Amino acid sequence: MGQNKSSIIINRDNVLAGKVEKLKTCSVDDLIERSKSMVKEEAAGFVDWVGEDIDALKLLAGKLADGDTPQAPHIAGIFRGACGIRNQGTVCDYPLMTKVADLLCNFVDRVEHLGAGEIRLVDAYIDTLQTIMASRIKTDSTELAQTFVANLETAAAKLRGEE
Repeated sequence: MGQNKSSIIINRDNVLAGKVEKLKTCSVDDLIERSKSMVKEEAAGFVDWVGEDIDALKLLAGKLADGDTPQAPHIAGIFRGACGIRNQGTVCDYPLMTKVADLLCNFVDRVEHLGAGEIRLVDAYIDTLQTIMASRIKTDSTELAQTFVANLETAAAKLRGEE
């Protein structure tokens, strides 16, 4: 306890300083266009990386039926993954993806255990997300998309005893 511990200070180059200086010389219109361009670039890869996120959700959901392990960590992982997809869908202009992921987030939020029917519904949410991406359905303006959402909302309400 009596030893003198000294702090070591590590100085690093400020790699962002040069980038900030370049942006200071840009007009507001240029900055807006750069931002739009960045969002478009991210959206272009959305289908690929959201597919990976959906695969991760499938793995977590597959572990829910295993009676030997607690469900809470898997449910928490599903919640975090669905929240990420919800946010990505908003940024990348996939409002239907956002809606379905939001429904999944709300369904598993603050839940530590799911019964068999609830696990089937979690699987249905994930399958719906996968179908939305495979079919590139962006909005809920189609009858099919509205049916996806209505069926999921109705099933969740029934399982929660709200209907």
